[in-house]
Amino acid sequence: MSSLRKMKIHSNDDDFEINCYLEIVEYLKNNQINNNEREIWMNHSLIELMRFLDRTRNRELVSNAIILLLSLCEDKSLDIYSDHGVIVDQITDNDKTLLIEKLMDEFLPN
Repeated sequence: MSSLRKMKIHSNDDDFEINCYLEIVEYLKNNQINNNEREIWMNHSLIELMRFLDRTRNRELVSNAIILLLSLCEDKSLDIYSDHGVIVDQITDNDKTLLIEKLMDEFLPN
């Protein structure tokens, strides 16, 4: 598959919405595509989705397709909270106390 191939959204059949999503999944499941090609294809696809939105005003399909496209192309893990941040045991006692006070001020009623 070539990265120069653009996403094709045909609204002339009954299954065009599912076909749009399937095209995204099918292209991105190809492990032989390098990151550069994937990025180019994603950008071309975003442009095609915007053109489709301009022609049809189908915001739901375009929004869902963009969410699918971006979530499948994202290099970061899905749960950003499990592998980022500071290990609790490494926080000083003073910083822990300060953090607890700020959280209490923010979330407990006055």
